[in-house]
Amino acid sequence: PDPIVQDLSTGVVADEQPYIYRLTRIAELATQNNKGMEFLDQVVRTLWDGETDNWHEGDHLLKAMERAGLDGKLLLEQVDQDADQIDAAIRVHEAAQEQADHSGTPLMVLDGEPFFGQDRIDLLLWRLKQNGLREKKTAGR
Repeated sequence: PDPIVQDLSTGVVADEQPYIYRLTRIAELATQNNKGMEFLDQVVRTLWDGETDNWHEGDHLLKAMERAGLDGKLLLEQVDQDADQIDAAIRVHEAAQEQADHSGTPLMVLDGEPFFGQDRIDLLLWRLKQNGLREKKTAGR
């Protein structure tokens, strides 16, 4: 359920999409800054938790990015200035997704094996552990 402009009674998707392209570009930048999962955790909660009306207005998105450890103002400036460059990076990911012979999200691929859907994340983690993934030790643990 992407945050798109759509008439839910007819299913018609609007030509003008002010939300999803911007969010996708911000997510790409967050990923480039090694904060992709943190971005998703905070921003997706803001979009879909049912507690935040009009997430796209005011500073809701900015605060979510900051909770994710990102410089939200800087990312928003980059999205406006470097849209073509960011879109090129996104196209690389789209090509990799097509090469994995899959579409949709979330899609993770490990050594050519696709893991599609949030119900497959545990299976992916199991496979990653088989391949040597170890839990990161943090302070106090």
